[in-house]
Amino acid sequence: MIYYRYAESARIGYLQALGMFDGSMVTVLAQSSCQYLRPVTYPDTLLLGVRCQRLGNTSIVMEYSYYSTAQAAIVATAEAVVVRLDSEGKRKLAWTEEERARLLALEAKVGHIPKL
Repeated sequence: MIYYRYAESARIGYLQALGMFDGSMVTVLAQSSCQYLRPVTYPDTLLLGVRCQRLGNTSIVMEYSYYSTAQAAIVATAEAVVVRLDSEGKRKLAWTEEERARLLALEAKVGHIPKL
């Protein structure tokens, strides 16, 4: 379960970097999965990478990689689908062109191009 908590923290950080918490919308976790590849034991440190795999009209598919510094290897991967809703949480809200541009610029900084 803690891996999901790590993914949540990474997701919040990613969305904050995009300026998505201005009160104009809410995000809902629609789906989440994690594939555990190797066991991790204390005292290890995990580094978590997050990126947009696919940007939909009202959703984003995010992918995560969990890197163990002790093992120098990826120990888990995960995926989540996040849906955007209006500020009242009642209807889906499409990404604006400005938001899409910010997301694509952020991804471009690390040489990644999400599927659209």
